[in-house]
Amino acid sequence: MLKIMLTAVLTAVLTATAIGGAGIAFASSAVGKFGGPPWAMAGGLGGPGFGTHLPPELQGLEDIPREQRFQHFKGAEIRLTDERNQPVSATITPGVINQASSSSVTITTNDGPSKTYSITAQTRMHYRGNVNQLQAGHKVVVVTLNGSTEARAILDAGTEGFGPRWHRG
Repeated sequence: MLKIMLTAVLTAVLTATAIGGAGIAFASSAVGKFGGPPWAMAGGLGGPGFGTHLPPELQGLEDIPREQRFQHFKGAEIRLTDERNQPVSATITPGVINQASSSSVTITTNDGPSKTYSITAQTRMHYRGNVNQLQAGHKVVVVTLNGSTEARAILDAGTEGFGPRWHRG
């Protein structure tokens, strides 16, 4: 039961992280177009880090054209410990599907190499539905645990990438 809970928590955290990474770029784009979030219109809370300010390392994200933002997300690794203090690592790998079946998916990762992941009964699909909807050309984020090649979660963004549909122009 605890393992199921850990998997659910990890999947939720990783989903939020993956979408959050893409969200930074979309949010910075919205700040540039619309003048910032509502609190920024009133002068913000003050100081660097509030209002429409981005850290210097992230300011260049505003200039990336929206259709290129997904390819700038290279992935992430999260390291945790479980209830017995044993290490658990989760790897988030974005890429574009080359081939997909009900038992595996092969992607060209955003940082170069192709990788094949197995799809099992433990694999959770997020955002677009089930494994039968995975198609070549779709932008996906694959989540694996502890260096395995088994996909524990697949976030399918179709051909357009992540972010709000209304913002795609």
